[in-house]
Amino acid sequence: MVDTKDKFVGLFGGDYDDEFQEESDILLVDYADLIPFKQHLFSPYDEETMEDLVRSIDDMGQLSPCLVREHPDQSGKYEILSGHNRAEACRRLDQQVKIIVYPEILTDDQAKLVVIESNIKQRTLQALALSDQAKIIAEHHRLIKKQGKRTDLAKIVDELDDNDNGADATAPYCLSNRQINNYVRIDEYLSDPLKILMDEGKLPLKAASELSFIIDEESQDAVADFIQNGGKITEGKAKKIRKLAEDETLDASRIGKLIAGEKSGSKLKVVIPESMINSIFLNMTKEEILELIETAVSAFQDN
Repeated sequence: MVDTKDKFVGLFGGDYDDEFQEESDILLVDYADLIPFKQHLFSPYDEETMEDLVRSIDDMGQLSPCLVREHPDQSGKYEILSGHNRAEACRRLDQQVKIIVYPEILTDDQAKLVVIESNIKQRTLQALALSDQAKIIAEHHRLIKKQGKRTDLAKIVDELDDNDNGADATAPYCLSNRQINNYVRIDEYLSDPLKILMDEGKLPLKAASELSFIIDEESQDAVADFIQNGGKITEGKAKKIRKLAEDETLDASRIGKLIAGEKSGSKLKVVIPESMINSIFLNMTKEEILELIETAVSAFQDN
């Protein structure tokens, strides 16, 4: 058997499959002996990607074994930690599944950490919906704090200062301090309707983070109604809405008036094209140009 430490380093320090070279470590089991992880946060592949995986395994075999643990409740069964899609592809091909059994007894929280970190190593987190990214990052943060591991990352996530010191290279998702905190806040405090709008691209991530500070659920629902009716919320507008929600419960109409007032209060700037300056205002000073425009506008209004 490969040493436990080597397996753990392989899992969290690179491509864990490279660490399992001994044939004695790999078992062949029926799909019926495998149980999906009960708290799996990662969605299965879409059908097109799954079909590609099935074709690949059919052509070349299952190159990477699934990582499993002995099931804590069902004797003779294994719980999948990494490789749910590979196992499903083997089921569709009606063939046995290659597995490697994690050599230590894991608590449910430890197993969930393995599931999250191994999946992050194998997938692109950015390919997931924003709300799913937030859920995964928030759960990872909760687990590392509970386990007493990676306290450096837990400390980073907990800091609420506005300083963004760049991405933490030790984090499995390589996000900046502020980005991590945004995701955690969104998962814990943003309403489901606003999460859906964020996933649909109708609510920017930073704006969503600002709105997550609104405690009143009714006010968050009002923002969702405003967006669903065609309204657009930027980070700056979200900050104004968050401020307004501190003093009153909002509705879509109140939010619309706030946005409209912001627009009406903005100053209009007009830039005269260079071609017009050369053809009409050539050799005129700024004061002379303004006087001519004022005279022309006055004559237009009189007519």
